Amino acid sequence: MAEKSAKRDRIIEAAKSCFLNYGFEKTSMSDIAKQVNISRTAIYQHFENKEAIFCAIVEQLHQETLAQAAIALTQQQGTITQRILEAFESRMIVLFALVADSIHGDELTDINSRVAAKINRDAIADFTQMLTQAIKTAVSQSEIQLSRLELSSFEAAELLVNSAQGLKQAATSVEDLRGRLKQLIRVFEQATISF
Repeated sequence: MAEKSAKRDRIIEAAKSCFLNYGFEKTSMSDIAKQVNISRTAIYQHFENKEAIFCAIVEQLHQETLAQAAIALTQQQGTITQRILEAFESRMIVLFALVADSIHGDELTDINSRVAAKINRDAIADFTQMLTQAIKTAVSQSEIQLSRLELSSFEAAELLVNSAQGLKQAATSVEDLRGRLKQLIRVFEQATISF
């Protein structure tokens, strides 16, 4: 079982490398098999097709970034806004950088929205829930106030996530997105800081 899981992970890593270097359309199952040093038939024992491999990559990336965001939000150091910014950094910048650094970024973004839409929606919902809990805790500890904004913790989290998604669409580079996220969190901090 462990060997099967390890082979599956190697296929995912090889496919990720191929997709980033050659694009989704130009990558064949043979290209992936060659990089893993297994037969093409062996890949089909783990994945139905290229789309299934792509979805496995997306799922893995979301799991990794959500785990890092959870660590950022639950740490005891820093203010809530610093923790939120670190969570967005862990969650969004890492994913953005992957496609921004690839000449096939636009193609991969398009494939991602078509093939892995449900996986992406679920991950966004998970992150929003995680953020909601962190904001709720910060409110209960009087670290921030949402009453002036007439927002619930969930509404504040959803507003931040949706705003960040919009900023990602407009960003031209990793540094541009990082700067825009800092501005967003600074606005949130100023609007919710206790006086």
